[in-house]
Amino acid sequence: MDLLIRINELVAMMYRSVFDPDLFPVFLDGMARELGGVGAIFVPLTPEDNVPSHVSSCLVEAVSEYRQHWWQRDPGFAFARNNGFPTGVLDGRRLINHDAPQNAPFYYDFAHRYDFSTFLSITMRPRSDLYLTLGVQRPIDSPPASSEEIKIAKIFHNHFHSIIQLRQNTLNQRIITALTESAERNKNGIAVIDPDFTVIFANQALKSFASRGLHLRNATGKPKLITADPRLQGQLDRSIGQAFRRLDPDGVAVRPAVLSIPHPDRLPLLVSVAPLMADTSERLKLVPQFGVSTLVTVVDPEMQVTPIQFEAMQALGLTRAEAAVAVIVGHGRSPADAARELGLGRETVRTHLKSLFAKLQVKRQSQLSMLISHLSDLS
Repeated sequence: MDLLIRINELVAMMYRSVFDPDLFPVFLDGMARELGGVGAIFVPLTPEDNVPSHVSSCLVEAVSEYRQHWWQRDPGFAFARNNGFPTGVLDGRRLINHDAPQNAPFYYDFAHRYDFSTFLSITMRPRSDLYLTLGVQRPIDSPPASSEEIKIAKIFHNHFHSIIQLRQNTLNQRIITALTESAERNKNGIAVIDPDFTVIFANQALKSFASRGLHLRNATGKPKLITADPRLQGQLDRSIGQAFRRLDPDGVAVRPAVLSIPHPDRLPLLVSVAPLMADTSERLKLVPQFGVSTLVTVVDPEMQVTPIQFEAMQALGLTRAEAAVAVIVGHGRSPADAARELGLGRETVRTHLKSLFAKLQVKRQSQLSMLISHLSDLS
């Protein structure tokens, strides 16, 4: 009965960790103890940006060395790769040749120094391109996992698919909320357009430009961006179509197309068209509701816009240096421009970009522009 209570408490902790990530390492340590291990590691074995690795505190040093020098020589990883990355509960002692601990440098040069030499892994493939392993590292003299330990591991395995999906859905919702709330505060007009040229999001500012020659109308039952001048409509549609053809799968910034919508009595509206989501693979999109899409930004030159304040940027968790880089790069300029204007090295700017992208939960320059543009409302 005590064992059942402990397992139920650990399962409950798994679910709470979706909203309190600090609980996940605690869960790892508790799970490792129940499965006869010295610690546990949760890591994607395929490249994945949205699934962070977690490591028991006692294994941090070992995992750092493993990633630098040993993963390609790990018999366990070789077994998984050679067998098509199987899923389920895998006992390393049963799967790997018993001579491996004596013959493989991985064991006598690496694992023995950290007092483990085998593993009990919970592996899963929640998507075709994502392979996750939750590995419990067991002491050198451990016997094969008992039937009770295998049964406990299967309980954790059954819950992990739900945990991963819940974690992803929660992240997506946070990003959607940040994107839409920021866009609604933006004094520029913003629209997100799908490959069918349907407007799947438009803020209130964009809807106010109807008297300036740019309308949001339902065409064949779907909202479309329509210009008053048919010739400009062709230019706008071509720019949107070209943006989809110029999607960069490597996430490299793509220069937006810019056109103007003239008015006989007013300054012309300036329209920028750029890719928003560039992930066309099978991987789960950052925001599945938007999918692969194009961002259209409409600027009214007559509007007085308050400059972005660093205090507002810092309210989002950025340092002053990161905020300065975000302002420059978020306005469509290159990291090299930021380095030159701020007097920083390019590597330093890249470090700031990596950090601020993580803090703002964005992956590309166009998303950064959407999130930080005109944050004066927060200052």
